[in-house]
Amino acid sequence: MISSISHQWIQPLNALGIFLGNLVQFKRLGRLSDEIFYDNIDRSLKNIDYMTNTMIMFKNFYKIEEDAQEFNIKEAIDETIFILFSQHSKVQIKVLCKNSKNLKCKNHLNEFKQIITCLIQNSKQALNERKELKYPKIVISIKESGNFYEIRVIDNANGIDENLREEIFKPFKSTKKSSGLGLYISRLIAIKKCGGELNLSRIRKPTIFTLKIAKEISC
Repeated sequence: MISSISHQWIQPLNALGIFLGNLVQFKRLGRLSDEIFYDNIDRSLKNIDYMTNTMIMFKNFYKIEEDAQEFNIKEAIDETIFILFSQHSKVQIKVLCKNSKNLKCKNHLNEFKQIITCLIQNSKQALNERKELKYPKIVISIKESGNFYEIRVIDNANGIDENLREEIFKPFKSTKKSSGLGLYISRLIAIKKCGGELNLSRIRKPTIFTLKIAKEISC
């Protein structure tokens, strides 16, 4: 569990250091405008809030009395992207859906964000390894599928070895020298908390992970 929390905290902590470092550099250069100041402070606070929610989520993971929340799927993904990516990120990321106004869901919001974070981070790391790639991109598509929402996270990185299609969901199995717990925990959360599933739909050109969560689960 400690390894899982560490895995999820690495990026927000790094981002927090970058945002605070930005304030120092702009101050030294005499170019710290109100807009830059408040933007970096806002992003820093969101990262701290995310880490707090992550800790609470893990602490309460096995508590069956935890209530579901009503939220908009696209808005939850947009908030996660805002935290994970700076304005000057080289990775292009788009969220595609047919009707963003009616994507209401009654499920576990923090757990959903946790899974999306893991999938985006894996794509981002894979893209960073492709230095020669001119247009690294991540596309997140959202659609309704019966009583579920289906979210696909798609990237144009090198992909995953066919032999690792199912192995990557096992604990301590990693292709990126990480803890190897991100996808394992994410699939567990998808099944046990969000009433859905998480699978690797396509291994390359492009790589696609598909997450399903129930539109509504019991409180």
